[in-house]
Amino acid sequence: MNKPLIVSLFASVVTVSGIYSASARPEYATKENKPCGYCHLSSAGGGARGFRGAFYGANNLSFDKFDETREAAIAGVDPNLSDAATRPKVAYAGNVTGPKGAAAQIASMALRTPVLVVFFNGSSDNEKAAAKELKKVALAYGRKVAVVGVLHGSFDTALQLTSELGSQIRVFGEEKPAAAEKYGAANGLDLVAVSKMGETVKLYSGYSQGNLTAAIAQIGTYGVEAPTGLDLSDAPSTAVNSGPLK
Repeated sequence: MNKPLIVSLFASVVTVSGIYSASARPEYATKENKPCGYCHLSSAGGGARGFRGAFYGANNLSFDKFDETREAAIAGVDPNLSDAATRPKVAYAGNVTGPKGAAAQIASMALRTPVLVVFFNGSSDNEKAAAKELKKVALAYGRKVAVVGVLHGSFDTALQLTSELGSQIRVFGEEKPAAAEKYGAANGLDLVAVSKMGETVKLYSGYSQGNLTAAIAQIGTYGVEAPTGLDLSDAPSTAVNSGPLK
């Protein structure tokens, strides 16, 4: 493969994944009428970004569809803070818009960490309970493993569902069920553990304490140790699902 093509492919991956790296850009603060510490971990601007800056970079340098309370909850931090207090406590996925579906978003996240995926049909009691338990998993792993959801539907529908589920984890929307087909998921609340770089995938049919434990063990084979002190007793002993994926 020639060098220009490699560079082009890498640029495409960076664009899809929302990886956004740049020096301080005061014009963005001026454009959005926000202080530098609104997006950056430093009040002086530049360097690492908090969840707002990650969202901004992942969504075409725009705060369209941004909701402070929802995004702070997904990132695992309190809302309405600034500077270092906005650093996500989880592997935060800022992407909510764009032409690429969930499968591409998951693949791009897997460039950096293993990914634990749950498929949703809606916001039933079982799905709300699963989202809450998976948030505990995400916080226990910190930024070492990404925990995300997938809904067969539009970006706007996925954002609505994210809120209905309590903004526990990011839910990606996709108009075509490419992620479900790629990973073999058939029902809502199926779980998938994806290795870093997506080289290995393991499907678990339904949400249960046993399947969550098995998925965490699988992630251990991907090089990330299971978090200590994680209590999964609120997960059901028998696998549950929310019916065939719509």
